[in-house]
Amino acid sequence: MIIDFHTHCYPDKVAAKALHNLYHNSGVAAHADGTLNGLRESMAKAEINLSVVLPVASRVGQFPKLTDWAAKITQENEDIISFGSVFPREDNWQEQIDYIKKSGLPGMKLHPDFQEFYFKEQRILDMVSYAIDIGLLVTVHVGVDPACLELVHSTPQMVRSLVDNIQSERLILAHLGGHLYWDEVLEYICGMNCTIDMALSTGAINSKKLLKIMSKHGYDRILFGTDSPWCNQSISVSMMEVLDIQLPEGAKDKIMYGNAARLLNL
Repeated sequence: MIIDFHTHCYPDKVAAKALHNLYHNSGVAAHADGTLNGLRESMAKAEINLSVVLPVASRVGQFPKLTDWAAKITQENEDIISFGSVFPREDNWQEQIDYIKKSGLPGMKLHPDFQEFYFKEQRILDMVSYAIDIGLLVTVHVGVDPACLELVHSTPQMVRSLVDNIQSERLILAHLGGHLYWDEVLEYICGMNCTIDMALSTGAINSKKLLKIMSKHGYDRILFGTDSPWCNQSISVSMMEVLDIQLPEGAKDKIMYGNAARLLNL
């Protein structure tokens, strides 16, 4: 059993445009077509059983359609679970978080670069605290995003205050706790009471440092993730198979399935 805890797809009518815009900003080519069917085809090739989709609300007013679409793909597909997302500048963010919960979605995604905020803002702490308190998971982007190279809003050092305040495994730091900030991850994140996912990062870090981060943070608090379509799911699965020989017995199973199943109450 394999759960990919960090994927993306878009409604069919906007998928091609979304991928074009992101490629233009990042120079990173997609490995799937950005649609739900494209994600599921990629999952089949990689023998991934379930993918968690992480949409991001990038402007005021986007919430209703985004949330209803996320709920729809979750309800209609046994191998897909989507999070919701709230744009932090919405005045009624608490009502929106309640609606995510009411819609049956298990969590929400925040992206400091796309949503233009910093973790030190009180509103962000309030939003994350409220979501965690009502039982939601919260995934936050941390580190360099190839589409937003000019200004990084979230480094491991920057997110540490949020981690200290939340103190919960339901707070998930994407990209191994800080994409390309590996030394900061080791200093500020490893061993703290939070979960990290491996999206995008396995191909961007040498195996020695990756294993050091995994060991120091703890195998019970790491989630397999790819960032599909921006990473090839099949290659990411294969990399974990190679890494398995250097992990303690049972660690790979926790990372590939067990930890995610626990958080998602599967």
